[in-house]
Amino acid sequence: MKKRIFFYLTLLCVIFTAGCSNKSSNIKDGDMIFYNPIDMNFIDYNPETNNHEVIRNADDTYQFYVVGSLGLYIDIDTKNNESRLIEIKDNKVKEIFRFGEGEGIYPIEVFNNNLYFIHTFYNESGKEDLNKRRIALINLDDFTIRDFTKTQGASSYGAVNKDFLYYTLYEKASDTYKLMRINLADEDYKVAPEKIKDNLSAGEVLLDGNTLFYANKSKLISDKATFDKKYFNYITKGYLIQLYTNENGDLSLEISNLSNLKSFKAENIIGIKQNQDSIEYLTDKGVKSYELKY
Repeated sequence: MKKRIFFYLTLLCVIFTAGCSNKSSNIKDGDMIFYNPIDMNFIDYNPETNNHEVIRNADDTYQFYVVGSLGLYIDIDTKNNESRLIEIKDNKVKEIFRFGEGEGIYPIEVFNNNLYFIHTFYNESGKEDLNKRRIALINLDDFTIRDFTKTQGASSYGAVNKDFLYYTLYEKASDTYKLMRINLADEDYKVAPEKIKDNLSAGEVLLDGNTLFYANKSKLISDKATFDKKYFNYITKGYLIQLYTNENGDLSLEISNLSNLKSFKAENIIGIKQNQDSIEYLTDKGVKSYELKY
């Protein structure tokens, strides 16, 4: 089975060919903004009329949620190979930083006010120079960008805690992934990564504090628990948040408490919104909320 490589090797190919029939939408006062991580776009919801509309400024723009943040996204123009950091605050969209022309920015996570991401570069014809792909960070105070110079290769997923940056490299020859780790303690951007695992059939990697989850086949595996892997997976405040389409093709949400392993499911949703202490999700009957207790 052909594998989906996060953002890089196949996902954008699907984007280019799929297209979108939705029209652009202006956000009105009182409206709420939700996010669909599978279609990678925003939803404009009017609480008074209970109507919603996909926000699409152009057919070639997509948004990637920045894990670890409350409202940060990377907005990508795939036609012109342009990326910018945007923030949704009080249901308004604000541009925070615009990256250089020909740069592709695919977020990993925010930690200690640094946004870690996969840094890609494209030529004038839109083809990526894979030799330049690196793991990088941008400081959200002064917007200084630093590349980890020895992380070249087909990096695909990542996760960060106070000590380490974990990421996976896709090995085309074997159609597998290697799990790598960078020690962040000495802030050495030239440090060589160490290999943790290889021959993995999937590339996702997540962190719950010091607990590492890595993907293999259809599972997310740690020393403490194993979960079924979904299309979109991230961890926040001790909860595993997963979004996927069910057998009817409807967007669905599953939230698992990593302490007691209890889970909550909601199907046929329209979008989600990450808050400080809750996950809001939009349904055809309005907005509902799941509290993140910790």
